[in-house]
Amino acid sequence: MLERCVIPLGEDIKFAENLLIDSPFKEFYTGLKNKYLNNCSISHHYTPNGSISRKDLEKLSLVAKKNNKIINVTLNIGWYSSDIKNILLEDIKFLSELDIGNIIIGNLEVYFLIKEYFEKVKCTASSLFAIKSTESADFFYNLGFDRLVFPRNIEMKDIIEISKNFSKKIELEAFIYGGGCNYCEGTCHLPHIFLGDISFLNEDIKKKSPLPICKFPIKALNHTSLEMLHQGNKMCGLCYCKYFDSLGIKYFKITGRTLNSLKKIEILKKLNNIIEESSFYKCDLDSSYCLYGKRRVE
Repeated sequence: MLERCVIPLGEDIKFAENLLIDSPFKEFYTGLKNKYLNNCSISHHYTPNGSISRKDLEKLSLVAKKNNKIINVTLNIGWYSSDIKNILLEDIKFLSELDIGNIIIGNLEVYFLIKEYFEKVKCTASSLFAIKSTESADFFYNLGFDRLVFPRNIEMKDIIEISKNFSKKIELEAFIYGGGCNYCEGTCHLPHIFLGDISFLNEDIKKKSPLPICKFPIKALNHTSLEMLHQGNKMCGLCYCKYFDSLGIKYFKITGRTLNSLKKIEILKKLNNIIEESSFYKCDLDSSYCLYGKRRVE
């Protein structure tokens, strides 16, 4: 099951090269630095340390091919304008000529641009599309996407329903480790209940509410500004690996492109120990850090 984890790569190229050569993982993903954006990438992460240069990607793609590994690249911006069309086409042309995996898309206009000029390029529908129903999954399937990534804030019943209808038609990918609060992606559609200036989900509110409520604490700094009270790569859904496998979900996503290499090593060792040594992970995390609301009990 380890080889189905999708692992983040950042600008530490030596570390990335070692992972491609020595690790049991088969799939990786990164951003591509853009010369017009001061070496930031046209992706959801604008900081340079979560992406790599063209020269380094060319190098890593050769290492990946030699070791039967796959590198996917994100172009999952949530916006698009005619001004950026030629810049995007430069990046897409470069990627289409490399032996890489899928391009991860977060905007339909970017997807249509790819298919207009580079029809054979494989595309993944990013979690930013917030695919949370069979209707939306069907929409992206019919458009021709090759893989769908579930958003962080999806309900388990919707994962089950989509998997039942689509796991044999299209590749599915779910988060199992990392990612912080899904609200920071801008795709959280859940109500936030404020007690004073902090949103908080206690058991009484949870029992009384007929609607799912976002469990992530947010502080209202003023009437127009919110602050996340805890962020970072703390969220975990490792105990769902075996269950997701039974649903036909093919890939398990680990976040952390912008993390330093030591932190990534810590996470990857944990993955290796948990998935390889035990079919069921008995979690000792506080339940508020569970990606799917509660620990799975086999």
